[in-house]
Amino acid sequence: MTPPMAIGAALFFAGGLVFAGLLFASGGTQRSRQFEVLGQLFGGRLGQRKRALAVGSLVIAGAGAITCFAAIALMDGARAERCRDYCTNSDFVDGTIGPSLDRSKAGRFVACTCTAPDKPPLEVRADSLGRQP
Repeated sequence: MTPPMAIGAALFFAGGLVFAGLLFASGGTQRSRQFEVLGQLFGGRLGQRKRALAVGSLVIAGAGAITCFAAIALMDGARAERCRDYCTNSDFVDGTIGPSLDRSKAGRFVACTCTAPDKPPLEVRADSLGRQP
């Protein structure tokens, strides 16, 4: 787990916990009253401080989710770059990340598939390519 991913996950869970705590502390422990309490929270009838805290906790949770998924996208991009580098260094034209050709439950894995017009495709486990510093 990279630091941005950990920060995103921490923000997401912190925002969610604050929001849930606020909902339950305001009388939303009964499922039948939760929408009523949400309406009171966001309408400001339980106080402007609680309303601001509810909105802020949702913003923090959203920012955490965006940060976490952005970190995942960066990790996927780095893995695709390692795949392309591996394939071009192995005298192939291109390398792509995708599912393995063997789709059986026992043989499935995320593959780096190297292709060239004059060679059969080469498939290696994408996670075995290692991380570069």
